Amino acid sequence: MLFALGCTSNETNEGKKGLSTENKIFEKDELELNNGKKWNLDDITKKNIAPIKSLLKDTAVADFRKLASGLQQQTDKLVSECKMKGKDHEALHHWLEGWLADLKGLKDGEDQQKAYHALQNDITEFDSHFE
Repeated sequence: MLFALGCTSNETNEGKKGLSTENKIFEKDELELNNGKKWNLDDITKKNIAPIKSLLKDTAVADFRKLASGLQQQTDKLVSECKMKGKDHEALHHWLEGWLADLKGLKDGEDQQKAYHALQNDITEFDSHFE
């Protein structure tokens, strides 16, 4: 997946704590809070998530393929400019796994309406877990 390549945070491979089995923070598929608090985002990530939210709120977008293309471009930018580190970074990656799967459903899936609603739910989850 693209986010695994682009969101590297200037660490060496030996120093990375990705979502591998031995380092995984999230034992369940569900994204959890950070000891009851939201995960922290850096300014670049906040800046790059804003256009994604804006695209999803634009009810004038009736063409799901066009929306998917715009969301993919913004997601690629979010990932390529990511400089986060640590557990907050891992939480973002965990969220991105679901986001990317739902985005693929919007681009390629048979039920684009369902994928669109799943992406809206992903943003709701994002807002309830990140600050």
